[in-house]
Amino acid sequence: MEEDDIKLLIKMNHWVSVVPNNKKWKGVIWKLVGGEWVQHKSRVHSNPIKCYEWAADIVQKIYFAYDEN
Repeated sequence: MEEDDIKLLIKMNHWVSVVPNNKKWKGVIWKLVGGEWVQHKSRVHSNPIKCYEWAADIVQKIYFAYDEN
């Protein structure tokens, strides 16, 4: 992830994490609410690339909603 991408996610009050989950991978989209990071959406996939692809689709929708405001 590029530095500009990181800054944009934080500016939009969102963050993405991908971590091992048993023999699969769990992708989580976090949202900053009232000073606390809360889980916004999550999904388990067979590999980390699929997690990041799933997250990219969700973050893109969040970006378009953010950009409209």
